[in-house]
This record gives sequence, C-alpha cells and structure tokens, in this order.
Amino acid sequence: MNYQMSQQEVIYCKERLKDLEQIASNTLNQNNFSDSHVDIVKLIRRNNFLIRTMYLDDSVTGLLLIDDNNTILDTNSHRLIVVKRMNPNDEYAYEKSRFIAAHEFAHYILHKRERQQFAHRDKKGYSNRFDISEWEADTLARCILMPKSKVKEIVEKYKENSTGKVTSDMLIGEVARTFEVTPV
Repeated sequence: MNYQMSQQEVIYCKERLKDLEQIASNTLNQNNFSDSHVDIVKLIRRNNFLIRTMYLDDSVTGLLLIDDNNTILDTNSHRLIVVKRMNPNDEYAYEKSRFIAAHEFAHYILHKRERQQFAHRDKKGYSNRFDISEWEADTLARCILMPKSKVKEIVEKYKENSTGKVTSDMLIGEVARTFEVTPV
C-alpha cells in the first residue's frame, strides 16, 4: 500500500535524519568500522548477537529477540537476529539480507530501552499508515550500510575518474556496488 505522509511526519523525518546519521556514525566508530563496505554480520556479532537465516512466513522479513536473563531457546545466546532466507533466484538476495540484518540491529539500537526482554517482528507491506519506528529502523539501517561521508567520497571519486557524462543511474549503480545494497 502507498501511504501519503502528513506534513508533520515529513518535518519530523527531516529533523530526525541528522540524529540517525549521527547514531550510525557513532555506532560505526565505536566498533572500529572505517571502510566503505560495512560487514554488517561482523558488526552485529561484535554486539553479542547471534545471527541466523531461516525460512519465515511470506509476510515476515526479520526477527529480533533479546532476553537479558535467559538464553534464547535452541541457542547459546541472549541476543538473536533472524533474517528471512531469500529466494536464491532473487538478483538482490544477498543485498536484501544485509539490509534486513541492519534493520533489525537498528531496532535494537533505537528501541530496546531498558527492558529485560525485547522481541520485534517485521511484517512487510500490510500497513496503510506511517510507522515511525519502522521508518527510523529503515533509515538507520541505510545510514549504517551507506555512511553519508563514504557515499560522498565514492560519488566524488566516481565523477573524477569517469570519462563523459555521469548520470544518476551510473552513480546509483556505483553506490549500490560499493556498499552492497540494492539500487532501488
């Protein structure tokens, strides 16, 4: 479903974007990530998470489970991120999996608070209203996978080294390849 954001929601998102960019930068710096490519699995594991892929219902893309007091059933961990196993014929299966993992990790960073237990399940495409927590997790995931300063470096380098006219499709393709994200 296509949802039209209210003027208030647009203003909030524009203001919140800078905060999310800073949170991503701090997260990457605290975990000693300075390369253009962020190894999201390594980042997640550095934060004491177990990460798994599983076959999930078509409406579910990822799960985040945390129990500070007990290990999660069938694991030896208190923190688990589950990413939906993608169709291997999907051209962007790897990139989508990276985004889902980053999205679930973003929920942890932004929304866990001080609870002993936390569970979150992402369902795709079933809401007809704007969900701020999902927007925040999506945006923080993008900021982690594609740090703004690194995107600027890649774009400038590409423009400098390119012969001829540089189109937005060319830049999008270069950014997608460099950061291992989908171009759309």
